[in-house]
Amino acid sequence: MQSARTLPLIVLMLLFLHGCNTDGDSSNPAQTDPPAQTQNPAQPQNSAQPQNNSDDVPFESEFISVKTQGAGPDVILLHGFASSPDVWSGVATTIDSRFRLHLVHVAGLAGSPAAENVPESYLETIRDEIARYIEVGKLKKPVLIGHSMGGLLSLLVSS
Repeated sequence: MQSARTLPLIVLMLLFLHGCNTDGDSSNPAQTDPPAQTQNPAQPQNSAQPQNNSDDVPFESEFISVKTQGAGPDVILLHGFASSPDVWSGVATTIDSRFRLHLVHVAGLAGSPAAENVPESYLETIRDEIARYIEVGKLKKPVLIGHSMGGLLSLLVSS
């Protein structure tokens, strides 16, 4: 029964999202007002593109690129096979005031150029690159959240 396998993951995600409420009243997270944001009129309001922060992890990889935004505990967001980090834009703008988000973009997906070298196992290579990113960035117990293929990568990195 497939749904029985996914239930713990759904519960885990709901607990994580419920914990995103930092106003001290976890009884009703829907009543939390989003933080006020000032917008430069000359700047477009498209928040789908992650902002380069000065605290980006210095990391070079042929297989992944990572942009960071926000401040707080580290959360790594991994997109699915047919999407890009833009899939996280709504979540990112909601929680980046409380978390330091690392938006991973896998080379060759969603319009990004493919890596020149083709590894024997692409998933294992991406897993290893994410683990190396965590090590190079000295991230302390980051939360990994993935959509579709990104969910599988989250499990592979965590195992």
